[in-house]
Amino acid sequence: MEVPEGLILINSRYSPLYNENYRLSDSFSKPHIVAYTMILMIEMNITHFYGAQYWKTACLSINAGLDGDLEKGTNYGIVSKAVNSMKENIELPDINQSKMEFVPTEDGKVMFGLKAIAGLGVDAIEILINNRPYENVSDFYNKNIKTGLMPISKLVVLIKAGAFHNLNNSHRDSAIELVNNHIELRDKLTTVQLPKISNEVYQSYPKFRELINMYNFRNSIKGRNKKPMNEKIEKYFMQHFSDEVEYKFNDDGILEIDIKSFEKMYNKEIKPLKEWLKSEKACLIFQKNEKKQFWVENFSGTPESWEMETIMFYSNKHEVDYIPFIDQLKIVNFNNMKQEDVRTTYTTKNGIVRNIFNTENIIGTVVDKNKPKSLIYLLTQYGVITVRVPKYKFGIYNTKAVKINNDNTKEIVDDSWFNRGTLLLCSGYRRGDEFILYKSNKNTKEIYKIENQNNQYYLNDNKITN
Repeated sequence: MEVPEGLILINSRYSPLYNENYRLSDSFSKPHIVAYTMILMIEMNITHFYGAQYWKTACLSINAGLDGDLEKGTNYGIVSKAVNSMKENIELPDINQSKMEFVPTEDGKVMFGLKAIAGLGVDAIEILINNRPYENVSDFYNKNIKTGLMPISKLVVLIKAGAFHNLNNSHRDSAIELVNNHIELRDKLTTVQLPKISNEVYQSYPKFRELINMYNFRNSIKGRNKKPMNEKIEKYFMQHFSDEVEYKFNDDGILEIDIKSFEKMYNKEIKPLKEWLKSEKACLIFQKNEKKQFWVENFSGTPESWEMETIMFYSNKHEVDYIPFIDQLKIVNFNNMKQEDVRTTYTTKNGIVRNIFNTENIIGTVVDKNKPKSLIYLLTQYGVITVRVPKYKFGIYNTKAVKINNDNTKEIVDDSWFNRGTLLLCSGYRRGDEFILYKSNKNTKEIYKIENQNNQYYLNDNKITN
């Protein structure tokens, strides 16, 4: 076969892989070869004269979609795949040094770009940069949060992303510093704050139990939380207040409490509790509960889960490293899996030969999903893996199950299993560069969600779909 003019064969006669039965698909046009050779020379020059870190940074910014218009939204799935492809060269963001985009460091690494941090936003980044430098979390809080320049949620994001790692020993230490700054000790409390500490006061101060019961009863007959008269309210009133408070039963036999009379009695009896609420002990209990609530709302989980939520990669350990039964799951490295490992075949009634594949397990954290293509991207201990899910099963596992309560409010019973940050155990086989979700028999599951409650891990195979 004669090679057409203007084409160069990749299948060279001088190659040890030379095959005389070459095809035209093994060739490129000369203009194509010249263009790619020029790109190669540019890459070599950048690496030689400026260092490999500059080339790595450029590749990362392009692959992460951060090059160009910084006002555009960031594709965090692309960011995660790009960052994890060169994880060993990535440094955590630095509150005083990081720029909008990825930048090279003096030690040959690449510093994480601020725009690639999920939940931060361009406006907050500009404020952050304009008010540099920062000595610690407290300094940042006083300059940007206390002044109202940005909401506290942005500082929470920065702490989770590890932006203060050069100013504190750990992400957790930075979080504690924020909590101590944000939740200040009050001078005194009123009965408005009582509901937040009533349970603890009830247990620790028996002398106030009757007064707390009185306070709760008052809320059931007056104010925005007032309840319709019922047998329970009537019984409690008759047992505790009927001798001091005026009341009557209407024509329908329903108790009617004279609120003015009740308030007169209440204001007199509640005075000892009101005075105690002004004490330092009461304020300390309130502060402790506020700190606990703020931590639960903003810093639940592990520092590893914080990094996944904000920067989509783990700087040290993977979350699955903490699962005590990980060795029992027979996890494999996707990169070492055989291609379409067929265990056996069978023939259908129509004479079509079907394969039954050997399956293996991979485990990781969801970093992104592609609904139109039924793909999820799983960050394993060995890199980001593309997992192909059968279309009908993608719809099932991506469903958000919602329950409507009696007051017509909606409550999420089981969120999508493909949301970023979800830990999944997947069973299947390898086809090309994809992991195909697959179960070899009816008695097995192809996907499990790994739950963590009170630091106890377990496998969940029951996806609720409404």
